[in-house]
Amino acid sequence: HGKLMANAKIFDQNDIVAAHMYLPLGIKVRVTNVENGMSIEVPITDRGNFEKYQRGIDLSKQAAKILGYHDAGTALVLVEPLP
Repeated sequence: HGKLMANAKIFDQNDIVAAHMYLPLGIKVRVTNVENGMSIEVPITDRGNFEKYQRGIDLSKQAAKILGYHDAGTALVLVEPLP
């Protein structure tokens, strides 16, 4: 929270944003929580330390709350790039 992202903006955990290793910055993706079916559209705004955490995508705290897995910390999600 409060640190510079790859898109040169300051990260706010209350914004709906995501980090992905390979998708282009600025692209929007639909992220769906496989367990409960909830989905959200999120822009890719940053890169992440995915080797350390072994994740495909990293969502902001607010995005995780909307998808219903904030308390669990992680969830199995489907990521679909949008046109």
